[in-house]
Amino acid sequence: MGYEDHMPNHALGRSYRHFFNRLGGDIPIGELDIINAATQASTDQGNISHDMPSISSNVWIRSEDNGGQQLGGPHTPDFERAARTEESHELAMRAAKALAGVAVDVCRRPELLHEAKEEFNKTQRAQ
Repeated sequence: MGYEDHMPNHALGRSYRHFFNRLGGDIPIGELDIINAATQASTDQGNISHDMPSISSNVWIRSEDNGGQQLGGPHTPDFERAARTEESHELAMRAAKALAGVAVDVCRRPELLHEAKEEFNKTQRAQ
C-alpha cells in the first residue's frame, strides 16, 4: 500500500507562514504557503490530508561538509549526524512552534477554520 499525495491547505499554510516568520523564519511570499511538487519524502500525512484540512511542514537539515559540499541525504550516517546538531534541533523547534501557532489560530479564529474547511471541500469536489 502506498501513500497518497498531500493536499495542502492554503489557509493553514498562510497561518503557518505567519508564525514561522515571526519566530525568525523566512518564507518570503504566499505562493510558498503550498507547494505542489514531487519530493523524495514519503509520509502518511498525504492520506490524512484527503480526510481533513492539513499542512505538512518541512524542516531543513544541513548535511554538508565544512566546504559546503552536500553529504548524504535522509537515511544515511551523514544525515543522522547532521540531524543531531544544535542547529537542526533549533530549526525543528521553530517548525513545531509554528505548527502549534496554527493550532491555536484555528481554535481562536473560527473564520480561519471555516476558510480551511471551505478550501478543503472545494478541493475534494474538484477531484
